[in-house]
Amino acid sequence: MATWLLAYAEDPGLDARRAHPVWQYPWAGQIALHGAMSAPGEVLPTFNLWALRGRKQLRALSGGYALEVRQLPHTLRAVCDDQVMEGAAATLVLPLDCPLPRRLRALHAQLCGASSAPLFPDESGNPVGQTFRASRAGQLHLHALMALDAFQANASHRDIAVALVGEARTRQEWHADAGLRGLVRHYLRRGRYFRDGGYRSLLASNRG
Repeated sequence: MATWLLAYAEDPGLDARRAHPVWQYPWAGQIALHGAMSAPGEVLPTFNLWALRGRKQLRALSGGYALEVRQLPHTLRAVCDDQVMEGAAATLVLPLDCPLPRRLRALHAQLCGASSAPLFPDESGNPVGQTFRASRAGQLHLHALMALDAFQANASHRDIAVALVGEARTRQEWHADAGLRGLVRHYLRRGRYFRDGGYRSLLASNRG
């Protein structure tokens, strides 16, 4: 692990969407969240894990924990000390190094896309950002590309159905003439269409 600067061994066979590498970089070289004590009369921003959009993973560290949030196309990683807890005052530290522009883009995506509650309130107490609901077409595109990724990773059609609609529905509806089988085939055809150049139609439809 020392050769690769990893704090923990990670399974190299894991799908990249599930792996959570924790690096041994000095805390000074990473985005960091520190617990904060407010002065009398001072109101500090509080940490709200559930306001972060995307898939969240936590890994325990000595003296704190590592946080990873994946909100495509960005992945935000931070180290947090053991005083950073839900609802507690916290400060965010950004190292001024080469990855700073990329980190700022990931943070901006979080602040402008905060879900049901603000990550940090502005001075007036109003939430920063707004909520967006995925369109039906957007969900179709997402499922098509997920199905294609899974198929190219040697997943069976049934495995793809489980990933898309859940084990319970798949168990109930997976039979010879099931519409669910046709749905998976439709997603795969759609995914291949986008992969093979159909994505240009999405670019054209967003012009203007």
